[in-house]
Amino acid sequence: FRLLAARGVQLPNLVQVWDAAASQGGSKLLQLEPSTVTNFEALWNHHFAWMDTRLQVAVYHQDTYDVISTGSGTIEPTGMPGLAPINVGSSRADGLEISSEGRFDAEWRWSASYRLEVINDKYTHGGSRTDLINYQDTTPQHVVKTNLGWDLDPWSADLFLQFQSDTQGLRRIGPFRIPVPIGSFSTVDARLSYRLTDSITVALSGQNLFEGSQQQTSGPEVERQFFVTLSYGG
Repeated sequence: FRLLAARGVQLPNLVQVWDAAASQGGSKLLQLEPSTVTNFEALWNHHFAWMDTRLQVAVYHQDTYDVISTGSGTIEPTGMPGLAPINVGSSRADGLEISSEGRFDAEWRWSASYRLEVINDKYTHGGSRTDLINYQDTTPQHVVKTNLGWDLDPWSADLFLQFQSDTQGLRRIGPFRIPVPIGSFSTVDARLSYRLTDSITVALSGQNLFEGSQQQTSGPEVERQFFVTLSYGG
């Protein structure tokens, strides 16, 4: 069992300091504060020898203060939105992570993990650009990953399943990033490999097996794909 506490400081970089000063004739230079991050975590890890299983549970809380925005909402002489940064508020994250792995036979192995994360952004400067720091809407609350594997030399096989709850992604339109809804989805991947020699392995992999195409990001849909690889392990 471990208790962890950490604190970090993110200083404005030189570009941010310059933009903040130049956009307001130097008056903003002393008002751009560093962002501070405080993190607390409790972690428990145990190995169950009688069932050859490892279990790890972690809970955490994180506060970020004086978050620096993408832009302050100023207008450049060209008429385009300015990119001068400004401190816009705070962001809070609370999470739970559970992971486990083990074997239930000499040839069979498995692993599973679950992550719950709830983020609350509290930004107070309504005229500032916060599209690239919109952690609350662009982070899925639930993510589940599982793996079932089989090894019988020289063969090896893996089946992967992942679930992600609904969230949003960012799509660029002009100078802005526009939120795009991404529904919850599940993916199934698989891999079958054969070890030709101690150093050479050939493998067949498939991704997104049960969907011809699927919206997983704000970009183009992810299509079903297959790969054949030849690897050398030296």
